[in-house]
Amino acid sequence: MSTEITDTITWNEGGAASVRTAREIEVVVRSSVPYPPGKPAGGTLRHDTQSLAFTLKVARSQKVSEGLWDVRGRLLDATVAVRAAFAAQSARVAELTVTE
Repeated sequence: MSTEITDTITWNEGGAASVRTAREIEVVVRSSVPYPPGKPAGGTLRHDTQSLAFTLKVARSQKVSEGLWDVRGRLLDATVAVRAAFAAQSARVAELTVTE
């Protein structure tokens, strides 16, 4: 799996991230900034022509390399559109990983 960030997520407090996996409301994003467990991390997910606001309740941040963290958490009050966009981004990552 590649380590770069494709900037599909912009964090409200600064930084960027990309979706790695999404299963229902449980997600993992590759982030340029870490978040402590329990912190609500707000951001905007760009998908197709939409910009969708979301909040991630962080369970864990794990350092991947210098300046990159995998942030695991669950989406809070996620709309159907937000969950679908995360799932679509996750599926795209899975496709790219298989072809690499």
